[in-house]
Amino acid sequence: MFSCPIPNYTCEPILAVKHRRPVLFWEALFRGQKPAEETWVEVDRNLFEHLANTPAPDKWKRKTLAVNLSTDSVLGITDDVVKAASSNWNLCLEWTEDFASNGDLHRAAERLVEWRKEQGLLISVDDVGAGMDGMLRTTLTQPDVLKIDGNFLKLAMASAENREILQHMISHFSMKKMTVVAEHIETRRDLSFARAIGCTAWQGFWSREPGFGYT
Repeated sequence: MFSCPIPNYTCEPILAVKHRRPVLFWEALFRGQKPAEETWVEVDRNLFEHLANTPAPDKWKRKTLAVNLSTDSVLGITDDVVKAASSNWNLCLEWTEDFASNGDLHRAAERLVEWRKEQGLLISVDDVGAGMDGMLRTTLTQPDVLKIDGNFLKLAMASAENREILQHMISHFSMKKMTVVAEHIETRRDLSFARAIGCTAWQGFWSREPGFGYT
């Protein structure tokens, strides 16, 4: 983990597979104690209000901060707060897998695409391969970043047929200039496999190894 400038959060690196300076984004992960009376939407709203009211420190002005948002959180944060946060930080909004109606998914996608157009932030779709809505969220937003669920990656490592399916997906998305991130990289073998099937970036426990220096 890297020292995170946001209270109650840690920052985990998302790294390029091939690059001399490999960190592409830093993902903000909540590590505080959520009050029982607060919802996760309120936690996310508090984070964005903090980003809106707090300019990025000098050493973060060239870094991109990735922030997880559920569908409900995308719908529950105001345009003004997103605009203010985007003026202070380089942001990548990571849309996560969750239970949401088809209508809410479409409405959330419209907001994300509009924020990208108006504020210049990036869109990431998380957990592709983990559930039913990953491909829909991808189709609706045409994201800048696509994250392959770690369990899907492990299935591909164990089966030639699954590897072929995943490799075809990655090739398709890479042609659209998306950054494809392999999640849950825990060993050198995981990283080698992610590189071999065409992932352009990775994230996971392996980055905490002493040689990487991201502890």
